[in-house]
This record gives sequence, structure tokens and C-alpha cells, in this order.
Amino acid sequence: MNDLPAWIRYLAEAGRLTPSADNSQPWRFVFDGRQLSVEFDETRGAGLGRGHPAVLLAFGALLENLVQAAHHAGIATDRWELPDFAKTGCLVRIPEPARNPGDTEIPKAIRERHTNRAPFSKDPLPPGVVQELQAFREGEAQIEVFAEPKAVSRLARLVRLASQLRFRTEEIHRWLAGSLRFTPEEVARGDGLDVATLALPPGGEMLSRFLADWRRMAFLNRFGVYRLLARIEAAQFSHAGAVVAIVGGGLSPRHWLDAGRLLERVWLTLTEAGVAVQPYFVLPDQLYRLKSGTIPAGLTVEAERLAEESAEVFAGSMPLMLLRVGTGAKPAPRSRRLPPETLLLRK
Repeated sequence: MNDLPAWIRYLAEAGRLTPSADNSQPWRFVFDGRQLSVEFDETRGAGLGRGHPAVLLAFGALLENLVQAAHHAGIATDRWELPDFAKTGCLVRIPEPARNPGDTEIPKAIRERHTNRAPFSKDPLPPGVVQELQAFREGEAQIEVFAEPKAVSRLARLVRLASQLRFRTEEIHRWLAGSLRFTPEEVARGDGLDVATLALPPGGEMLSRFLADWRRMAFLNRFGVYRLLARIEAAQFSHAGAVVAIVGGGLSPRHWLDAGRLLERVWLTLTEAGVAVQPYFVLPDQLYRLKSGTIPAGLTVEAERLAEESAEVFAGSMPLMLLRVGTGAKPAPRSRRLPPETLLLRK
């Protein structure tokens, strides 16, 4: 990798630090000697596919990281080509810039941004941060901030109801179970969810191992275990200083990509302000599944009720991501990333 131009290494490193669904990192950076292409990796992204909203959000966030890193280093972005990602699987093509970044460091917010799943205090957001966030917009995606305890509690209820659906969906369960990393050898790979980052209660790791088998989960669901797990997840959510929602009206790939850019912009801004962040996709995911007809048989009525209640809370807008934000009670472990040589290819 050291034999590649500095601008390639700089931008690839900024992109490598992007958040993705369960740290799947479904991208690759390809240099053909003339330009850098950022593409969907068919192997790492096979579980969801490039049209899935979680993947589109991640690639939108990736584009935001690249743009912010480029501006930080004085690299112009006006000649960047943005193909139709949904059709081509290519997010952006970047020609060699006129300015070499040299030894420019990746912006601090990009380097330090991470998910904090530990408990938060209920301290209010710093003065001015709410106003700054509410001014952000990308395409049709915009920001709503919920800071009143009653509003946060109502959102926590939506998270609980959505989680009850999620814990009874085999496809989601298998994806999450396949993402968990328990042993040092698994963690060293640099992808997936290191259980140390999950802030599990005592016995939580053992329970996660046990429930990773869908047959066990499905059996225990007969006795309502999904309700208990959903309540635990919502309880954590309810103890937030505020909730920042990315909302929008459209559900096209372009809308999800825009939402991903806005998501990362908000996350970096909160990181700079010293605010801890945990993303919750469970509500948008269930609403998307309802619209796309992929809710499991027998759960459609519950999903429709969830959609009705969500529409009341968000005044008809579609929530595209929820962020639990606040002051972290303690430092949180950070997820590792795949090594650069795994992601950066030369043609």
C-alpha cells in the first residue's frame, strides 16, 4: 500500500473509518492507475445486497467522510463523478487531484467517531448544538431533535415494538448472529461486532452465544423471550439525553444515500462536541420491511400498528435513522476495521 500515491492512501483511510451495518464494511477502493473508484464489495455485502437501506446509508456516510476529508486536505471535489450506485455498484470515481495531501492527518472527528453502546447520562446537549443540527439537510433528508423526556419515552416505545418484530425475524437474526465476534481470533479479523463493544450485562455474552442459533431463539420466542429482549433494548434507549432522528419522505436509493451523508455529518458534529452516539436502525428497518412486503407471515398487523404510531410521532415523515445521544458515562471500546490492504486494490 505504501507504493500508492499519498492521495489514494489518505482518502481510502478516511473511507475505511466509515460506520456500516454491524461493521460489515461492504466496500472496496480500486485504483486503476488513473482514478480511485469506491465500489460495493459483492462478498462482504452479500448478506444484504447493495439495494438494502442499511447498505445505502453506509455508502452515503462513506461519501460524506470522503468529501469532508478532501476539503480538510484542500482536495477539490468538483471533478468527482457520482454514478448511479444502485445500478452500477460504484459510489464515486475520483481522478488524481491537483493538490497532494502530503502528511495531512485525517480529520479528528472522523478518526474519533465511534458507537458508544454504554449507558449515557441525561445531560442536555451542549448549547448551540441542537440549532446547528436542525439546520443540516441533504436532499430530502433532514433532522428532528427530541429532547423532552416524554418524547424520548415515546420513541423508546417505538424501538421496543420494532425490536419485538426484529427478534422474531429469522433473516435479521441470522445476519446479526453471523456478525458477532467472541474470540480474540475472531475480533482480530477487524470486521463484525466485537462483543466487548456491546456493553452487555453480566451473562450477556453467554446468552448471545446460546441464542445465536435461530432454532433456540424461535423456540424461546414461544414463551415471550423476544418481549424481554426488546424491553432491555428500549430501556437503554430511553436513558438518553436526546434522540436525533434523520427523517425524509422518499425511499429511493438516492434518498437513503442522502440520509447516510446527513447521518455522518450529524455524527461527526456530535463527536466534535464531545457527545456520545449510538445508532438505532431497528425502527426504520421494520418500516422499510413493511413497505417492501418482507415482514414475516403473522407479524404484518403488528408492523402496521407500528407504522401508524410512527406516523403520528414523525408527522407522516419516514424515520431513516435514530441516534441515541448524550454524555457517555465511561469510555467505550471501539470497533476495529479491516486492514487497508484488504480493502484497497490496484487494477
